[in-house]
Amino acid sequence: MKGLFSIAIFGIITLFTGQVYAQANAICGNEVIQQEINNDPYLKARMDKYFEHYQAENAMASEQSGRAQSKTTGYEKILIPVVFHIILNPSQIAQLGDTSGIINRINSQLQVINEDFNAVNTDLVAVPAAFQPLVGNAAISFALAKRDAQGKAKLGIVYKTKPGSFTGFPAQDNAVKRDVQGGSNPWDNTKYLNIWITSIDPPTSGGQILGYGYNNDYALQVYGDAALGGIVMHYLTLGRRTSGTQVFYSPNSEKGRTLTHELGHYFNIWHIWGKASPSTSADCDEDDGIDDTPLQGAANTACPIGKKNNCTIKPHAGGEMYMNYMDYSTDVCTKMFSKGQVDRIRIETAPGGKVYTLTQNPHLAFWPNDVSAIEYNNKVDISPNPNTGNFNIHFYDKYDNLHSITIANTIGQVVKQIPVADQRATNYNIDITGFSKGVYIVQLHFDQGIISRKVVVQ
Repeated sequence: MKGLFSIAIFGIITLFTGQVYAQANAICGNEVIQQEINNDPYLKARMDKYFEHYQAENAMASEQSGRAQSKTTGYEKILIPVVFHIILNPSQIAQLGDTSGIINRINSQLQVINEDFNAVNTDLVAVPAAFQPLVGNAAISFALAKRDAQGKAKLGIVYKTKPGSFTGFPAQDNAVKRDVQGGSNPWDNTKYLNIWITSIDPPTSGGQILGYGYNNDYALQVYGDAALGGIVMHYLTLGRRTSGTQVFYSPNSEKGRTLTHELGHYFNIWHIWGKASPSTSADCDEDDGIDDTPLQGAANTACPIGKKNNCTIKPHAGGEMYMNYMDYSTDVCTKMFSKGQVDRIRIETAPGGKVYTLTQNPHLAFWPNDVSAIEYNNKVDISPNPNTGNFNIHFYDKYDNLHSITIANTIGQVVKQIPVADQRATNYNIDITGFSKGVYIVQLHFDQGIISRKVVVQ
Protein backbone atom coordinates (compact mmCIF):
# COMPACT_ATOMS: atom_id res chain seq x y z
CA MET A 1 0.00 0.00 0.00
CA LYS A 2 1.47 3.31 -1.03
CA GLY A 3 0.66 6.96 -0.31
CA LEU A 4 -3.07 6.51 -0.32
CA PHE A 5 -3.68 10.00 0.95
CA SER A 6 -3.23 11.37 -2.51
CA ILE A 7 -6.38 9.42 -3.38
CA ALA A 8 -9.65 11.32 -3.60
CA ILE A 9 -10.63 10.14 -0.16
CA PHE A 10 -13.75 12.21 -0.23
CA GLY A 11 -14.99 9.75 -2.81
CA ILE A 12 -15.87 12.31 -5.40
CA ILE A 13 -17.24 10.93 -8.64
CA THR A 14 -17.09 13.28 -11.59
CA LEU A 15 -18.72 12.68 -14.95
CA PHE A 16 -17.73 14.48 -18.11
CA THR A 17 -20.88 14.84 -20.13
CA GLY A 18 -22.09 17.17 -22.80
CA GLN A 19 -25.68 16.93 -21.59
CA VAL A 20 -27.83 14.92 -19.27
CA TYR A 21 -28.12 11.35 -20.57
CA ALA A 22 -25.01 11.65 -22.71
CA GLN A 23 -22.52 8.80 -22.59
CA ALA A 24 -20.56 9.54 -19.43
CA ASN A 25 -16.84 9.17 -18.85
CA ALA A 26 -16.26 8.94 -15.10
CA ILE A 27 -13.20 10.61 -13.66
CA CYS A 28 -12.06 11.21 -10.11
CA GLY A 29 -12.17 14.69 -8.64
CA ASN A 30 -8.92 14.27 -6.73
CA GLU A 31 -7.36 17.24 -8.51
CA VAL A 32 -9.70 19.47 -6.48
CA ILE A 33 -8.84 17.69 -3.26
CA GLN A 34 -5.12 17.50 -3.89
CA GLN A 35 -4.92 21.20 -4.61
CA GLU A 36 -6.55 21.89 -1.27
CA ILE A 37 -4.09 19.54 0.44
CA ASN A 38 -0.97 20.87 -1.27
CA ASN A 39 -1.83 24.50 -0.66
CA ASP A 40 -2.35 24.04 3.08
CA PRO A 41 0.59 22.50 4.99
CA TYR A 42 -1.50 22.35 8.18
CA LEU A 43 -4.24 20.43 6.38
CA LYS A 44 -1.73 18.06 4.80
CA ALA A 45 -0.09 17.37 8.18
CA ARG A 46 -3.45 16.47 9.66
CA MET A 47 -4.20 14.17 6.76
CA ASP A 48 -0.85 12.43 7.17
CA LYS A 49 -1.62 11.84 10.83
CA TYR A 50 -4.99 10.39 9.95
CA PHE A 51 -3.30 8.13 7.42
CA GLU A 52 -1.10 6.62 10.12
CA HIS A 53 -4.25 5.35 11.82
CA TYR A 54 -5.54 4.06 8.51
CA GLN A 55 -2.40 1.99 7.95
CA ALA A 56 -2.72 0.42 11.40
CA GLU A 57 -6.39 -0.36 10.86
CA ASN A 58 -5.66 -1.86 7.46
CA ALA A 59 -3.23 -4.26 9.10
CA MET A 60 -5.95 -5.17 11.59
CA ALA A 61 -8.36 -5.86 8.75
CA SER A 62 -5.84 -8.13 7.03
CA GLU A 63 -5.35 -10.07 10.24
CA GLN A 64 -9.10 -10.28 10.71
CA SER A 65 -9.47 -11.55 7.16
CA GLY A 66 -7.04 -14.35 7.90
CA ARG A 67 -8.99 -15.40 10.97
CA ALA A 68 -12.20 -15.23 8.97
CA GLN A 69 -11.04 -18.07 6.75
CA SER A 70 -12.11 -20.51 9.44
CA LYS A 71 -15.38 -18.76 10.31
CA THR A 72 -18.59 -20.59 9.49
CA THR A 73 -20.88 -17.65 10.24
CA GLY A 74 -20.87 -14.11 8.95
CA TYR A 75 -20.80 -10.81 10.77
CA GLU A 76 -23.50 -9.92 13.26
CA LYS A 77 -26.14 -7.75 11.62
CA ILE A 78 -26.20 -4.07 12.52
CA LEU A 79 -28.70 -1.29 11.78
CA ILE A 80 -27.83 2.37 11.16
CA PRO A 81 -30.48 5.15 11.25
CA VAL A 82 -30.32 7.59 8.33
CA VAL A 83 -31.35 11.22 7.89
CA PHE A 84 -31.78 12.78 4.44
CA HIS A 85 -31.40 16.55 4.07
CA ILE A 86 -33.15 17.76 0.89
CA ILE A 87 -31.72 21.16 -0.13
CA LEU A 88 -33.12 22.17 -3.52
CA ASN A 89 -34.99 24.93 -5.32
CA PRO A 90 -38.66 24.42 -6.34
CA SER A 91 -37.89 23.32 -9.90
CA GLN A 92 -35.35 20.77 -8.66
CA ILE A 93 -37.87 19.46 -6.15
CA ALA A 94 -40.37 19.13 -9.00
CA GLN A 95 -37.80 17.15 -11.01
CA LEU A 96 -37.82 14.56 -8.23
CA GLY A 97 -41.62 14.38 -8.22
CA ASP A 98 -42.28 16.78 -5.32
CA THR A 99 -42.74 15.45 -1.78
CA SER A 100 -44.18 12.08 -2.73
CA GLY A 101 -41.55 11.55 -5.42
CA ILE A 102 -38.73 12.37 -3.01
CA ILE A 103 -40.05 9.89 -0.46
CA ASN A 104 -40.39 7.20 -3.13
CA ARG A 105 -36.83 7.77 -4.27
CA ILE A 106 -35.53 7.72 -0.71
CA ASN A 107 -37.31 4.41 -0.14
CA SER A 108 -35.82 2.91 -3.30
CA GLN A 109 -32.39 4.24 -2.33
CA LEU A 110 -32.59 2.57 1.07
CA GLN A 111 -33.60 -0.65 -0.64
CA VAL A 112 -30.53 -0.47 -2.91
CA ILE A 113 -27.97 0.04 -0.15
CA ASN A 114 -29.63 -2.60 2.04
CA GLU A 115 -29.32 -5.09 -0.81
CA ASP A 116 -25.74 -4.11 -1.62
CA PHE A 117 -24.47 -4.15 1.97
CA ASN A 118 -26.13 -7.50 2.66
CA ALA A 119 -25.08 -9.16 -0.61
CA VAL A 120 -28.67 -9.91 -1.64
CA ASN A 121 -28.73 -7.78 -4.79
CA THR A 122 -30.18 -9.86 -7.61
CA ASP A 123 -27.39 -8.97 -10.06
CA LEU A 124 -24.82 -10.65 -7.81
CA VAL A 125 -25.23 -13.80 -9.91
CA ALA A 126 -23.52 -11.96 -12.78
CA VAL A 127 -20.23 -11.64 -10.87
CA PRO A 128 -17.65 -13.66 -12.86
CA ALA A 129 -16.86 -17.12 -11.51
CA ALA A 130 -13.29 -16.10 -10.65
CA PHE A 131 -14.60 -13.53 -8.16
CA GLN A 132 -17.66 -15.34 -6.79
CA PRO A 133 -15.66 -16.79 -3.84
CA LEU A 134 -14.54 -13.25 -2.94
CA VAL A 135 -18.02 -11.68 -2.62
CA GLY A 136 -18.33 -10.10 0.82
CA ASN A 137 -21.40 -9.50 2.98
CA ALA A 138 -21.07 -6.49 5.28
CA ALA A 139 -24.36 -7.35 7.09
CA ILE A 140 -25.20 -3.65 7.51
CA SER A 141 -28.77 -2.40 7.14
CA PHE A 142 -29.96 1.19 6.89
CA ALA A 143 -33.34 2.62 7.88
CA LEU A 144 -34.87 6.08 7.80
CA ALA A 145 -34.78 7.65 11.25
CA LYS A 146 -38.15 7.75 13.05
CA ARG A 147 -37.07 9.61 16.20
CA ASP A 148 -34.89 12.60 16.90
CA ALA A 149 -31.91 12.39 19.22
CA GLN A 150 -34.18 13.08 22.23
CA GLY A 151 -36.36 10.10 21.34
CA LYS A 152 -39.30 12.17 20.09
CA ALA A 153 -41.14 11.01 17.00
CA LYS A 154 -39.73 12.68 13.90
CA LEU A 155 -39.16 11.36 10.41
CA GLY A 156 -35.56 11.65 9.20
CA ILE A 157 -36.21 13.87 6.19
CA VAL A 158 -35.33 17.56 6.39
CA TYR A 159 -36.51 19.91 3.65
CA LYS A 160 -34.76 23.22 2.88
CA THR A 161 -36.28 24.99 -0.12
CA LYS A 162 -33.80 27.28 -1.84
CA PRO A 163 -34.69 30.25 -4.09
CA GLY A 164 -35.15 29.63 -7.80
CA SER A 165 -31.72 31.14 -8.50
CA PHE A 166 -29.99 28.39 -6.50
CA THR A 167 -27.71 26.30 -8.71
CA GLY A 168 -25.85 24.26 -6.12
CA PHE A 169 -23.06 24.14 -3.60
CA PRO A 170 -19.44 23.93 -4.74
CA ALA A 171 -17.73 20.58 -4.28
CA GLN A 172 -16.68 20.02 -0.68
CA ASP A 173 -18.30 23.29 0.34
CA ASN A 174 -19.16 22.72 3.99
CA ALA A 175 -21.95 25.30 3.72
CA VAL A 176 -24.31 22.50 2.64
CA LYS A 177 -24.01 21.12 6.18
CA ARG A 178 -24.65 24.37 8.06
CA ASP A 179 -27.94 26.19 8.57
CA VAL A 180 -26.26 29.58 8.87
CA GLN A 181 -24.67 29.16 5.45
CA GLY A 182 -27.83 28.11 3.68
CA GLY A 183 -27.50 24.39 4.25
CA SER A 184 -28.90 22.04 6.87
CA ASN A 185 -27.32 21.17 10.19
CA PRO A 186 -26.74 17.44 10.67
CA TRP A 187 -28.68 15.51 13.22
CA ASP A 188 -26.37 14.17 15.93
CA ASN A 189 -23.85 12.39 13.74
CA THR A 190 -22.72 10.09 16.51
CA LYS A 191 -26.19 8.52 16.20
CA TYR A 192 -27.30 9.12 12.60
CA LEU A 193 -25.80 8.81 9.15
CA ASN A 194 -26.49 12.21 7.54
CA ILE A 195 -26.93 12.38 3.77
CA TRP A 196 -27.35 15.71 1.98
CA ILE A 197 -29.26 15.63 -1.33
CA THR A 198 -28.57 18.78 -3.30
CA SER A 199 -27.19 20.19 -6.53
CA ILE A 200 -23.38 20.25 -6.72
CA ASP A 201 -21.70 22.98 -8.74
CA PRO A 202 -19.25 21.60 -11.32
CA PRO A 203 -15.56 22.22 -10.58
CA THR A 204 -13.71 24.82 -12.63
CA SER A 205 -12.05 22.02 -14.61
CA GLY A 206 -15.45 20.94 -15.96
CA GLY A 207 -17.49 17.79 -15.52
CA GLN A 208 -20.10 17.01 -12.90
CA ILE A 209 -19.48 15.71 -9.41
CA LEU A 210 -22.08 13.15 -8.37
CA GLY A 211 -21.10 12.61 -4.75
CA TYR A 212 -18.51 12.67 -2.00
CA GLY A 213 -18.31 11.32 1.50
CA TYR A 214 -16.12 10.95 4.57
CA ASN A 215 -16.70 9.93 8.16
CA ASN A 216 -16.84 12.01 11.32
CA ASP A 217 -13.34 11.10 12.45
CA TYR A 218 -11.83 12.21 9.17
CA ALA A 219 -13.83 15.46 9.35
CA LEU A 220 -12.53 16.05 12.87
CA GLN A 221 -8.91 15.18 12.18
CA VAL A 222 -8.63 17.14 8.94
CA TYR A 223 -11.15 19.98 9.26
CA GLY A 224 -11.45 20.16 13.04
CA ASP A 225 -15.22 19.63 12.99
CA ALA A 226 -16.74 16.16 13.31
CA ALA A 227 -20.15 17.57 12.35
CA LEU A 228 -18.93 17.76 8.75
CA GLY A 229 -18.90 13.98 8.43
CA GLY A 230 -21.46 12.42 6.12
CA ILE A 231 -22.29 12.11 2.44
CA VAL A 232 -23.32 14.67 -0.16
CA MET A 233 -25.06 13.46 -3.33
CA HIS A 234 -26.20 15.12 -6.51
CA TYR A 235 -29.99 15.05 -6.33
CA LEU A 236 -30.38 13.36 -9.72
CA THR A 237 -28.57 10.27 -8.46
CA LEU A 238 -31.02 9.68 -5.60
CA GLY A 239 -32.69 6.29 -5.67
CA ARG A 240 -33.22 3.61 -8.28
CA ARG A 241 -35.37 4.07 -11.35
CA THR A 242 -38.86 2.68 -10.75
CA SER A 243 -40.70 4.46 -13.58
CA GLY A 244 -39.93 5.84 -17.02
CA THR A 245 -40.91 9.38 -16.02
CA GLN A 246 -38.24 9.77 -13.35
CA VAL A 247 -35.32 12.08 -14.12
CA PHE A 248 -31.74 10.94 -13.47
CA TYR A 249 -28.43 12.54 -14.27
CA SER A 250 -27.50 9.71 -16.61
CA PRO A 251 -28.57 6.16 -17.45
CA ASN A 252 -25.23 5.19 -15.90
CA SER A 253 -26.34 6.47 -12.50
CA GLU A 254 -29.99 5.42 -12.22
CA LYS A 255 -29.66 2.30 -10.07
CA GLY A 256 -28.68 3.96 -6.79
CA ARG A 257 -25.06 2.82 -6.71
CA THR A 258 -23.65 6.34 -6.24
CA LEU A 259 -24.61 6.11 -2.57
CA THR A 260 -23.24 2.56 -2.30
CA HIS A 261 -19.90 3.87 -3.55
CA GLU A 262 -19.88 6.88 -1.23
CA LEU A 263 -20.78 4.70 1.75
CA GLY A 264 -17.68 2.69 0.95
CA HIS A 265 -15.66 5.87 1.48
CA TYR A 266 -17.63 6.71 4.60
CA PHE A 267 -16.63 3.31 5.99
CA ASN A 268 -13.01 4.11 5.14
CA ILE A 269 -12.28 2.09 2.02
CA TRP A 270 -10.80 3.66 -1.08
CA HIS A 271 -11.10 3.37 -4.81
CA ILE A 272 -10.12 -0.06 -6.03
CA TRP A 273 -7.24 1.27 -8.16
CA GLY A 274 -5.63 3.17 -5.27
CA LYS A 275 -4.65 6.79 -5.58
CA ALA A 276 -4.20 6.93 -9.37
CA SER A 277 -6.60 9.32 -11.07
CA PRO A 278 -8.61 7.97 -14.00
CA SER A 279 -7.81 11.20 -15.84
CA THR A 280 -4.12 10.25 -16.02
CA SER A 281 -2.26 7.31 -17.45
CA ALA A 282 -2.52 4.00 -15.59
CA ASP A 283 -0.27 3.63 -12.56
CA CYS A 284 0.29 0.05 -11.45
CA ASP A 285 2.49 1.16 -8.55
CA GLU A 286 -0.59 2.22 -6.62
CA ASP A 287 -2.98 0.02 -4.64
CA ASP A 288 -6.06 0.26 -2.45
CA GLY A 289 -4.41 -1.71 0.36
CA ILE A 290 -7.00 -4.51 0.22
CA ASP A 291 -5.45 -7.94 -0.31
CA ASP A 292 -8.20 -9.56 -2.37
CA THR A 293 -8.88 -6.73 -4.85
CA PRO A 294 -6.61 -7.23 -7.87
CA LEU A 295 -4.01 -4.57 -8.63
CA GLN A 296 -5.52 -2.14 -11.12
CA GLY A 297 -3.91 0.78 -12.88
CA ALA A 298 -6.86 3.13 -13.30
CA ALA A 299 -10.63 3.36 -13.05
CA ASN A 300 -13.09 1.76 -15.39
CA THR A 301 -15.64 4.28 -16.65
CA ALA A 302 -18.05 2.06 -18.56
CA CYS A 303 -18.77 -1.65 -18.16
CA PRO A 304 -16.17 -4.05 -19.56
CA ILE A 305 -17.30 -7.41 -20.87
CA GLY A 306 -15.55 -10.64 -19.96
CA LYS A 307 -12.08 -10.73 -18.49
CA LYS A 308 -10.10 -7.49 -18.53
CA ASN A 309 -6.45 -8.15 -17.72
CA ASN A 310 -5.07 -6.28 -14.75
CA CYS A 311 -1.53 -5.00 -14.06
CA THR A 312 1.06 -7.46 -15.31
CA ILE A 313 3.37 -6.83 -12.35
CA LYS A 314 0.83 -8.65 -10.20
CA PRO A 315 -1.62 -10.47 -12.48
CA HIS A 316 -4.84 -12.01 -11.22
CA ALA A 317 -6.61 -14.99 -12.75
CA GLY A 318 -9.86 -13.03 -12.93
CA GLY A 319 -8.32 -9.85 -14.30
CA GLU A 320 -9.69 -6.53 -13.05
CA MET A 321 -12.54 -6.53 -10.53
CA TYR A 322 -14.43 -3.94 -12.55
CA MET A 323 -17.73 -5.05 -11.01
CA ASN A 324 -16.58 -3.77 -7.59
CA TYR A 325 -18.59 -0.91 -6.06
CA MET A 326 -15.37 1.06 -5.53
CA ASP A 327 -14.53 1.22 -9.22
CA TYR A 328 -16.10 3.85 -11.49
CA SER A 329 -17.95 1.33 -13.62
CA THR A 330 -21.58 2.16 -14.37
CA ASP A 331 -24.39 1.39 -11.93
CA VAL A 332 -25.54 -1.61 -13.93
CA CYS A 333 -22.00 -2.98 -13.88
CA THR A 334 -21.02 -2.73 -10.19
CA LYS A 335 -22.30 -5.59 -8.04
CA MET A 336 -20.03 -6.43 -5.10
CA PHE A 337 -17.72 -5.61 -2.24
CA SER A 338 -14.89 -8.07 -1.72
CA LYS A 339 -14.44 -9.96 1.54
CA GLY A 340 -11.33 -7.91 2.25
CA GLN A 341 -13.26 -4.68 1.79
CA VAL A 342 -15.97 -5.98 4.10
CA ASP A 343 -13.38 -6.80 6.76
CA ARG A 344 -12.07 -3.24 6.40
CA ILE A 345 -15.60 -1.83 6.71
CA ARG A 346 -16.34 -3.88 9.81
CA ILE A 347 -13.20 -2.59 11.54
CA GLU A 348 -14.95 0.80 11.52
CA THR A 349 -18.26 -0.54 12.86
CA ALA A 350 -16.56 -2.45 15.71
CA PRO A 351 -15.89 -0.91 19.15
CA GLY A 352 -13.31 1.84 18.70
CA GLY A 353 -14.08 2.14 14.97
CA LYS A 354 -14.83 5.44 13.30
CA VAL A 355 -18.57 4.79 12.90
CA TYR A 356 -19.12 2.45 15.85
CA THR A 357 -21.49 4.81 17.68
CA LEU A 358 -23.92 4.76 14.75
CA THR A 359 -24.46 1.05 15.32
CA GLN A 360 -25.54 1.57 18.92
CA ASN A 361 -28.83 3.38 18.24
CA PRO A 362 -31.08 1.07 16.20
CA HIS A 363 -34.10 2.19 18.24
CA LEU A 364 -33.94 5.57 16.48
CA ALA A 365 -35.12 3.84 13.30
CA PHE A 366 -38.44 2.80 14.92
CA TRP A 367 -41.44 4.87 15.91
CA PRO A 368 -42.37 5.23 19.57
CA ASN A 369 -45.38 3.14 20.55
CA ASP A 370 -47.98 5.73 21.48
CA VAL A 371 -48.92 7.56 18.24
CA SER A 372 -49.70 6.43 14.67
CA ALA A 373 -47.06 6.80 11.97
CA ILE A 374 -49.13 9.30 9.99
CA GLU A 375 -49.20 11.60 13.02
CA TYR A 376 -45.42 11.34 13.32
CA ASN A 377 -44.90 12.33 9.74
CA ASN A 378 -47.21 15.32 9.72
CA LYS A 379 -47.43 17.75 12.64
CA VAL A 380 -50.58 19.83 12.15
CA ASP A 381 -52.32 22.65 13.98
CA ILE A 382 -55.69 24.34 13.35
CA SER A 383 -56.12 27.96 14.33
CA PRO A 384 -58.02 29.85 15.37
CA ASN A 385 -60.15 27.20 17.02
CA PRO A 386 -62.93 28.01 17.88
CA ASN A 387 -63.51 30.36 14.93
CA THR A 388 -66.26 31.97 12.89
CA GLY A 389 -65.83 29.64 9.92
CA ASN A 390 -62.50 30.89 8.60
CA PHE A 391 -59.41 29.08 9.87
CA ASN A 392 -55.95 27.85 8.87
CA ILE A 393 -54.54 24.35 8.74
CA HIS A 394 -50.83 24.74 9.43
CA PHE A 395 -48.15 22.03 9.19
CA TYR A 396 -45.02 22.32 11.30
CA ASP A 397 -43.75 19.21 9.48
CA LYS A 398 -45.33 17.65 6.41
CA TYR A 399 -43.65 14.67 4.81
CA ASP A 400 -46.39 12.63 3.13
CA ASN A 401 -48.36 13.34 -0.03
CA LEU A 402 -51.55 15.22 0.96
CA HIS A 403 -54.27 14.31 -1.55
CA SER A 404 -57.23 16.31 -0.25
CA ILE A 405 -58.88 18.00 2.71
CA THR A 406 -62.48 17.24 3.61
CA ILE A 407 -64.75 18.94 6.13
CA ALA A 408 -67.52 16.76 7.59
CA ASN A 409 -70.28 17.40 10.11
CA THR A 410 -70.75 15.33 13.25
CA ILE A 411 -72.91 12.75 11.48
CA GLY A 412 -70.25 12.12 8.84
CA GLN A 413 -71.65 14.10 5.94
CA VAL A 414 -68.94 15.79 3.84
CA VAL A 415 -69.83 19.45 3.54
CA LYS A 416 -66.72 20.64 1.72
CA GLN A 417 -63.86 18.97 -0.15
CA ILE A 418 -60.64 20.75 -1.13
CA PRO A 419 -58.19 19.10 -3.57
CA VAL A 420 -54.51 19.72 -2.86
CA ALA A 421 -52.26 20.57 -5.79
CA ASP A 422 -49.24 22.18 -4.11
CA GLN A 423 -47.35 19.66 -1.99
CA ARG A 424 -44.86 22.30 -0.86
CA ALA A 425 -47.52 24.34 0.92
CA THR A 426 -47.52 24.16 4.72
CA ASN A 427 -50.53 26.43 5.31
CA TYR A 428 -54.06 26.01 3.94
CA ASN A 429 -56.81 28.59 4.51
CA ILE A 430 -60.29 27.10 4.88
CA ASP A 431 -63.51 29.12 4.59
CA ILE A 432 -66.82 27.57 5.73
CA THR A 433 -68.42 30.80 6.89
CA GLY A 434 -71.65 29.92 5.07
CA PHE A 435 -72.25 26.79 7.15
CA SER A 436 -74.13 26.40 10.42
CA LYS A 437 -72.42 26.87 13.74
CA GLY A 438 -71.27 23.73 15.48
CA VAL A 439 -68.54 21.07 15.52
CA TYR A 440 -66.92 19.89 12.27
CA ILE A 441 -64.32 17.25 11.53
CA VAL A 442 -61.36 18.21 9.38
CA GLN A 443 -59.89 15.19 7.61
CA LEU A 444 -56.47 15.33 5.95
CA HIS A 445 -56.10 12.51 3.41
CA PHE A 446 -52.52 11.28 2.92
CA ASP A 447 -50.95 8.35 1.09
CA GLN A 448 -50.55 6.45 4.35
CA GLY A 449 -53.66 7.40 6.28
CA ILE A 450 -55.96 10.13 7.54
CA ILE A 451 -55.40 12.73 10.23
CA SER A 452 -58.62 14.03 11.81
CA ARG A 453 -59.09 17.20 13.89
CA LYS A 454 -62.18 18.79 15.42
CA VAL A 455 -62.92 22.43 14.68
CA VAL A 456 -65.63 24.54 16.37
CA VAL A 457 -67.50 27.18 14.39
CA GLN A 458 -69.21 29.77 16.61
